[in-house]
Amino acid sequence: MGQAVEVVTPRVILDLFLALSDEQQEEFLRLFAGACSVDAPLFIVSQLPKARQFELSGRMHEQVIKILMPIAIDRAWELLKERPDVPLEQFRTELKDRITKWVEALGEEMAELERDKVTAQRNRKSNPETIRRNIEICDRRKLNPSLWTLGKLAKEYGIKRSTVQGILNDEPKWRQLNAEALGN
Repeated sequence: MGQAVEVVTPRVILDLFLALSDEQQEEFLRLFAGACSVDAPLFIVSQLPKARQFELSGRMHEQVIKILMPIAIDRAWELLKERPDVPLEQFRTELKDRITKWVEALGEEMAELERDKVTAQRNRKSNPETIRRNIEICDRRKLNPSLWTLGKLAKEYGIKRSTVQGILNDEPKWRQLNAEALGN
């Protein structure tokens, strides 16, 4: 007789995770982090007991200070070198302005990086197999719409009905990509 296969449940996955060595757990967490949404870490933190949330908050605060304090000191030093006789209140105001400008510039830089990332994803080359499949879906639907309903096409190709609808709506794009692929 063959071995019984244990049903995969969250509890089984946790037990397997806990059976891993420390290095394997770290590897799993790296893989998991790459696969989960940006909301997943926030959800995990929200599930921690309050004492551990407080501990984590303290550690994060410590890291933020380690990163930002040298920058704040550098901005203060620059201002003092430029204007050594500035009164304290004016110094505070100007320092706040400089740090605010730096944070805004950092935000703009991060936004630009995110825009570049979205553009790269949008402009990526379609997989030739995906193009072939989508042309096949369009052809089947065009050939016999009563036989090849959205639901039947979705089931046939193992995709969502809304995905089939999107493919059919973008038929000219898929035909053009197919022509370009055949031309190369």
